[in-house]
Amino acid sequence: MERMFSAQSSAAYLEHVRWFVENRPRDELLRSGFVIFAPGMDDKGAPIIERLWRRHLKRWPDDLEILDAVAMFYRFRRSNRGLPLLRRAMRLDPLNVRWPKEIAHLYRLDALVGRRGTKSAASNALNYFSRALAMTQSHRDRFYLLSDLAEMAEIAGQSEAATEYAQQLLLDAERYPTDWNFGNAIYRGNEVLGLVALRKRKVELAEKHLLAASRSNGSPQLGSFGPSFRLAKALAKQGHWSQLGRFLQNVAKFWTMGQGALVKWRADVAKRRVPDFNAAFKYRSDLGKGR
Repeated sequence: MERMFSAQSSAAYLEHVRWFVENRPRDELLRSGFVIFAPGMDDKGAPIIERLWRRHLKRWPDDLEILDAVAMFYRFRRSNRGLPLLRRAMRLDPLNVRWPKEIAHLYRLDALVGRRGTKSAASNALNYFSRALAMTQSHRDRFYLLSDLAEMAEIAGQSEAATEYAQQLLLDAERYPTDWNFGNAIYRGNEVLGLVALRKRKVELAEKHLLAASRSNGSPQLGSFGPSFRLAKALAKQGHWSQLGRFLQNVAKFWTMGQGALVKWRADVAKRRVPDFNAAFKYRSDLGKGR
């Protein structure tokens, strides 16, 4: 993606972030993604910030706010260097649900990009998401966790657990029709159920869930980063084309930033070519780099 900031403004912003990390390392802002996605936080700028964080860690190795901020820095740099920091935080603060959730998200990224063995990473993510679920009392917060639990259980090959989580996710979505996560839940729940059905060679059921997923009303995430195309890709690779065109047309109603890709993929489907759905994941990763 084309840069939105000049080199001069990126350098100025990086200097501002550097001062913030050096002088106010416990500020809550540094435990968000905003600083990581800021201009200047590229492969040249990030090491400058990393050196400051490592200095803070050496001085305050058991400070939970510092551990959290540095782990967040690594997470949004798509690095696993934050894992030992989060495990240390979990030992120091075992009743805080944040730590198993953050560890689970790191393993989830591994599973989605194929690092460290996809099934193994998904199993680890599922383990920590399950810990987080057990520690979560709020029904709405449990609703938010179910999407990741269903996805990781399916990737880990645990079809029974994936089905249970996905079905519960869709049931809970009916309870929160105005929640920001409603559209995500409808898409994720149906995609997981479709993938499980396809693994059992129930193609018609898989296609039914494919279309149900695409009828999601969208969400902030689906409208910008776009949805997962794992079920669509699996159907295309097996030569099941009949519903893919309708699926992509429906997705176009909510993935506003992916219109160009969707037009190309519909043309691919019309010619019985498997679209490069991996490009969607690369696109989301590029957005994460602030490029």
